[in-house]
Amino acid sequence: MKKTIKTLIILTLLFLNISIIKAANYIWPIDEENAYETKIEYGYGPRNYDWQSYDKLYNYEPRIEKYYGNQTENHYGVDIIGIKGHTYNVVSVVDGTVLTTSRDQVYKPGTNFPDRNQRHSSFDGGGYGNYIVIKEDSTGLCFLYGHLKAGTIALKNGDRVKKGQKIAVMGSSGDSGHMHLHFEVRPNQISTTYGINLVVTTQYGKETLNPIDYIGQAAPKKIEEKIEPIVEEPVIDEPIVEEPIINEPIVEEKKAEIKNITIENNSTYGKINIEFNKSVDFKVIPTLEVTIKNETKQANYISKTTGNIHTYVINYNNFDPTTFGNMYITLKNGQIISSDNKTNVNYEINNKYIGTLSQLLIPNTYEESYKNQKGDVNNDGIVDARDASIVLSIYAKISTDKPLSAKEKEQLTRADMNGDGYVNGIDSSAILSYYAKGSVDEGDINRKNIIKCDLNKDGKVTIMDYNLLTSNINSRQEKYDLNGDAIVNNNDIEFFKKILKENGQR
Repeated sequence: MKKTIKTLIILTLLFLNISIIKAANYIWPIDEENAYETKIEYGYGPRNYDWQSYDKLYNYEPRIEKYYGNQTENHYGVDIIGIKGHTYNVVSVVDGTVLTTSRDQVYKPGTNFPDRNQRHSSFDGGGYGNYIVIKEDSTGLCFLYGHLKAGTIALKNGDRVKKGQKIAVMGSSGDSGHMHLHFEVRPNQISTTYGINLVVTTQYGKETLNPIDYIGQAAPKKIEEKIEPIVEEPVIDEPIVEEPIINEPIVEEKKAEIKNITIENNSTYGKINIEFNKSVDFKVIPTLEVTIKNETKQANYISKTTGNIHTYVINYNNFDPTTFGNMYITLKNGQIISSDNKTNVNYEINNKYIGTLSQLLIPNTYEESYKNQKGDVNNDGIVDARDASIVLSIYAKISTDKPLSAKEKEQLTRADMNGDGYVNGIDSSAILSYYAKGSVDEGDINRKNIIKCDLNKDGKVTIMDYNLLTSNINSRQEKYDLNGDAIVNNNDIEFFKKILKENGQR
């Protein structure tokens, strides 16, 4: 009996020691500046929800579904909360590589899903809202950060990140009713589905691991500064000895100057890198404004990234959707702290040209917004069961080494839905899944709206269609009545802009 108890004690200590070793390699996923304000609200494993009490606690609209009292659901990570109204920067817990973000999800990709005031699951990030997955270089473990604030993700697939680097801001996007970070640990690469959920999870301990073993049970405590008592030394009158005056040459420190400006354009945002000729820290972060035509918007300062480079991000969707043309930046009102604590401000920029924002363009076939821009195999403008049937027919011929017709070879280029280089039953299933979950409802409506906005019938929607609409305001022509209210007015212009903003690429 004593031997059994001794063995259990040794195994318990060994298990605890393994958890401590794991946690020593990682950090809390909230920036250390105010991490002490955060805590774990819900842990890993099955949990009971009293939805009605939960809604009252966080003071937001009741859950749309009927209340069922306490319910048990599976929770494959931990939820970390902070103080309402405070801002919390989310940081990487490891050195690693960005594996995927909400921008890569098949259905409604993006990083600007809004915060919610009620829990009602949607396709926005598959319930995770705006999310990032980072794969650790040394172990292959994957770390998932969910419900991030809209517009705060500037990372993309393949980007390298350092432990402690800011990656986004805590938010409440996706299936969330209040601000928190959903954090998961997975032992291997995450599998994705066709546009609904981010991941498929079936078992605890296999597809997911307990995050507490890696980041610990609680946030680090606030570091209090120690104030040493002042001990006054006795004053001793000593004779004053005048030192000889030696005139040394005054060496002025070379002021910080801007060496280079580069911009990395994405479909919806631009990353502007300001490179200085020396390493600098900001006492007051300068304001960076981007002007396109007569519109000026402020860019968000991300951080000092590498070397002497400081980075800003501008969200192009903040501009009027019909705005395009030359881009100019203005940098002002900042202060740099140099190595000798003197302040230099000789780096202001006034209306510097940095490139052109290309014209908005959306095709009139809705499937073009689908990842890989494939699926409409027969090229009839709709992704449906007929396309899936053609894929199966082509797959059958390929499997039996039968030659393909010229038409089938042309269709083959649009049939590889998952981009794996093969055409088979998986691609057919993907088409049916996309058709069933998208084209039947919102997809068909979206496609019809896009076709309706193609006023000059050239197969795409551009500024030329916009100009055609504005020149026919107050006309009685039915084709210009986009919103179906029997008149052509400013409401139709707003409808056109909405379609551009929701579906356009710059």
